[in-house]
Amino acid sequence: MVVISTADISLEVPNVEKAHDQVVKIATQAKGFVTLPSIAGEIEQATGRAKYLENQVALATINVSLSEPVPAVQEAIRWDVVQTALKSGHSLGAIFRAIASAAIWFVIWAPLWALFGGVFYGIKRFRTRRG
Repeated sequence: MVVISTADISLEVPNVEKAHDQVVKIATQAKGFVTLPSIAGEIEQATGRAKYLENQVALATINVSLSEPVPAVQEAIRWDVVQTALKSGHSLGAIFRAIASAAIWFVIWAPLWALFGGVFYGIKRFRTRRG
């Protein structure tokens, strides 16, 4: 906003000064010099506004913030043989624990399954003999 106003005033002052000079020239040719306070006031006012805006620009502060960009790709993770061996050992242990747990479940539930299997087999055999 200040830049636009300064540019406008910079163009306005010479135009008003030229108009003032022309009016003074016409007034002197008309057999008498007439003081034109309104045009002189306009020149002073435009000059004052230009100086004020130039001072405002000189006192303006600019804040600049610089930061380093964050890398998009992280560094490659190195392969660690010891960590890989430990992880595979843990997963192998987990598999053995799962197999052992399944075997325990099977042993505990086996009598019940045998009972159900025996009942089912007996009912089926009984029906085939009768039929």
